[in-house]
Amino acid sequence: MPRLESRLMIAVRAISQALLWLLAAAICMFALDQLARQRLRAQLDGVASERLGMRLHSMSPHRWSGTVPTDVVAQRAFSAPTFEFKDDGLHFRVGPNPAAVGLVISGNIDLLSHSTLTIDIASSNPSRVSLLVRESLDGPVCTSESRPVPAGPSEIEFAIPRVKWRCVNPARSAPQQAAMLRMQFEGPANTGFVFRSAQLNSRSTLAVADLARHAAPLLPAPGDEPAFERELQRLVADPARPHPTLLQLPLDARVEQVLVARDRILEAMPETIIIPKGDLAGVSERAVAWTSRSPSASWPRWLGVTLLAAALMLLRLRPPFNARLRAALELAGVMGAPLALILGNQIGDNLSPPLLAVAAITFVFALSLLFGTAPALPGSRMLVRGWSVALLSIAIASSVSLLLGGGITHFDWPTLAEGARYLAWATVQQFLICVIVAGRIEILCRNRSSAILGAAALFALLHAPNAMLMQLTFVGGLIWIWNWQSHRALLANIVAHALCGILLTLSLPPHWLYSAEVSVRYFLIGPS
Repeated sequence: MPRLESRLMIAVRAISQALLWLLAAAICMFALDQLARQRLRAQLDGVASERLGMRLHSMSPHRWSGTVPTDVVAQRAFSAPTFEFKDDGLHFRVGPNPAAVGLVISGNIDLLSHSTLTIDIASSNPSRVSLLVRESLDGPVCTSESRPVPAGPSEIEFAIPRVKWRCVNPARSAPQQAAMLRMQFEGPANTGFVFRSAQLNSRSTLAVADLARHAAPLLPAPGDEPAFERELQRLVADPARPHPTLLQLPLDARVEQVLVARDRILEAMPETIIIPKGDLAGVSERAVAWTSRSPSASWPRWLGVTLLAAALMLLRLRPPFNARLRAALELAGVMGAPLALILGNQIGDNLSPPLLAVAAITFVFALSLLFGTAPALPGSRMLVRGWSVALLSIAIASSVSLLLGGGITHFDWPTLAEGARYLAWATVQQFLICVIVAGRIEILCRNRSSAILGAAALFALLHAPNAMLMQLTFVGGLIWIWNWQSHRALLANIVAHALCGILLTLSLPPHWLYSAEVSVRYFLIGPS
């Protein structure tokens, strides 16, 4: 009888521990969703405050500098024999064909709400400049009449409402919005140009006194798609709609649905200022207090990179003797910088050299941790079991794809080069999370189950603030980290990770998986 009671107690304890672990996993899933919602609200509030603040202070949100390479599409002058960014602007020459400089646009530009486009340019010979516009990135081109450019420095102004256009689409006499905006320069062969800046100027201004009277209609929730679309179309057709248009958007749908709704609003009414429901007063207050910020100097970032490299080198050469302290410091060295950059919205549209240096330093440090502590290799039996577990994660991804993708079973597979790049990226992630992170969390917690949960949570946070991707990687992380801890199946995990990622990102629609981007890149207009 005592033996039966002992077995019963062991079973009860095991069930209780399993239930507590499942509860902790559910709490993590909920917390990841709440993090994504909080970051979405903060992002929408920040963009709305900045755009509204620019309007209140009579500053154009559309300004480009020839000294900033990221303001120029592809960071080059198209069809130019030579080009170079210098302190006074983008220098280039024209050859037999006209040269073009594209201006980087975040979302479409509402051309009807702007009065002029001013271009600050210098030319070595008398020449001409015209505008090339596409209303959508895959749409036909509209070309403006050209303006003369005298020799020497000059400011060329295009009066947008009076520009005569020649459009490939005969049904369109003039573009109403711009998804692509380029300046085309032509002149005698070998004419040199210096593009200094360009700016679009609004047709109307918004005064602080007018802000209280400026309507901000509340749209239906994005989850109610028919009602949302009806109200949006009504606003688009309203001739009395003010410029700029302020709208309030409920955030009580899934994050992905809200972002799709945001893109739909900006597609129908470019440059609308979208404010989360209930945040109008706070956004207005921040907009009134808004001030323009000068670009920050690069030397503090390089100083931070240098200090990080020095700290990680010291930790590697002089690690503490206490095993738990060493594990904690090594964990911070591997995960601290990536999490700080991702959660701090530092991963933007263009990765700066300091950020690339941080990534390289962190990865080299992680690789160095293998010396002297390489994990044991699995036996053949464990390797087979590891592949079986990896196949389980692929089966789960396939089920999610079929369930949420509306039964989609066909999509365009990536090219060989794209597949190889993603496989390499999956290798890096599996190496960091399984080999480096999970083992050190286990040393800290002295519990394998907690290590799996903690490492999966960190793996998910590396995909913040992407709501669906965080939850998918959390579930995948639980499976793959357990597979590594039990079977040392790193290769199986890598293959499963790559296949699951390709399957889900290519098959799930945007209202379920908006994109595979992280940090502030996730909030770029239009899923990528």
